[in-house]
Amino acid sequence: MRSPLLASVMGLAVIACSMQEGGTTTDNDELVGGTVAREGEYPSTLLVRGNCTVSKVGPRHILTAAHCVVDEANQRLRGEFMPNATIYVTSRLHADSYGPPADSGFVEVKIKDTYVPGIYKEENVGGAIRVLQASAAPDVAIIELAEESAATLRDIPEAAIDLSPVDVGSSVVIMGYGCEEGVQGRKDYSNQRLKVKVTKTLGIESQSHEGSYVESRGEEYRRYLEKQYIFTPGNGTNQEEASLCPGDSGGPVYRAESRGKTIVGVNAYYTFKSRDVDPAAISVTNWHTRLDTSSRFDIGSWLAALGVKTTGGRATTHYERCAPSPTTGRYTCGAIRQHVDAAGGEASFGPPTTEARYEPSAGNEWIWTQRFEGKKVSVGANDEVAVEAAGSCRDAVDGWYCGPALGDPSGNVLFQCRAGAVEFRTVCATGCQSMPPGEPDVCAPPRTVDPCRNAWLGDGIYCAHGLGSEDRKSLLHCKGSTTFSRVECANGCKSMPDGTPDQCAP
Repeated sequence: MRSPLLASVMGLAVIACSMQEGGTTTDNDELVGGTVAREGEYPSTLLVRGNCTVSKVGPRHILTAAHCVVDEANQRLRGEFMPNATIYVTSRLHADSYGPPADSGFVEVKIKDTYVPGIYKEENVGGAIRVLQASAAPDVAIIELAEESAATLRDIPEAAIDLSPVDVGSSVVIMGYGCEEGVQGRKDYSNQRLKVKVTKTLGIESQSHEGSYVESRGEEYRRYLEKQYIFTPGNGTNQEEASLCPGDSGGPVYRAESRGKTIVGVNAYYTFKSRDVDPAAISVTNWHTRLDTSSRFDIGSWLAALGVKTTGGRATTHYERCAPSPTTGRYTCGAIRQHVDAAGGEASFGPPTTEARYEPSAGNEWIWTQRFEGKKVSVGANDEVAVEAAGSCRDAVDGWYCGPALGDPSGNVLFQCRAGAVEFRTVCATGCQSMPPGEPDVCAPPRTVDPCRNAWLGDGIYCAHGLGSEDRKSLLHCKGSTTFSRVECANGCKSMPDGTPDQCAP
């Protein structure tokens, strides 16, 4: 069985799009909280058959979560979301994802292209989504439909992306077609219902609770977290609230007062109590990717550049005139690209080593910044550009240093300083390892990690590649988060629906 939760993921990022056979629900069940939506109440919300909850946000644009369309094992688009592929969608309040598509109102649509922020692939390498890192990528994606398919959905109204931020305590509506009894509970995908809950957003302090993986982290990490997510209360501690569950990923978060017309977030993630306290895994808090122009990656402006319908202010120029680096493939856009091109391009700055994003300054302001091999370029509120050395060796003794020791937050970059300048720079595939004073820093050695530590569903039979490993032939028997036994499958290992042991492919 696929683990719905890698140890470094702990949430919707891997599981919320999966399907599993199981028991049935009744009309009295509540969405792990919430109620069934009324006909016509949130008409822009849709369900992708066998996948995630989504929403229509443009003439041909479908909004969802990045992890719904990206294969977590190899960080490429899933085959069903590649250009020219077809998917089935429905706007019915009740859907059967196991029966014939037409019987549940599913219609076939063709995909022109699927867009995921470049930072997503940059940060999420090695088969696990690094949600718990300060540089975690924005979990959002856009599916653009072919023109003929867009006509099929012409009667579905478009919701607009609200570019203005959401204050703590704001009223929002969360929703999804997901399961109704918790991550570890029964799941009935023959009776998927759109469930909704009006609630109020929480502050970052909500992440400090028993079992939370945020509680032990520092203040800097919390600042990055609240720059990237909206938080809402889950059913795990308050039965008046609602918890996200597999199938809810990608679902829209509406401003309550907009009555389903403006979207401020995308269902992405959550926190739990410890497993021994809550074996059903019902979330304590829900995480929703921010879409406003003040969010960590200015996702609202990225969406506007793709032709998505927006409201609540003007998009920035951060994603205008984008061009990929011929060396790294990372994009440089807007005022940063204009300045770099005018100053000689990569010949002067070196190739970009990060996508552009907001980074905190010494004065605790968030500054739009992109790092190149030789320079760090920042853009002010009026598009004024500031340039400084990336990884400054000015005051460093000659030697080797990990980026953070030189003021560069890239934890996987190793610099060689000589005579106050950067002599050499290398990207460490396994991260940079800081050594004791007097010893040069080094690239960290390759880590041998037991894939079974990611078997969050508990003891059972798993394909190694479903647990974050690149090994696609091993079938593992996991006990106590360690490998008890291993079988090599001649034809590769086959992942089965959650709750069913994985097996060797025939």
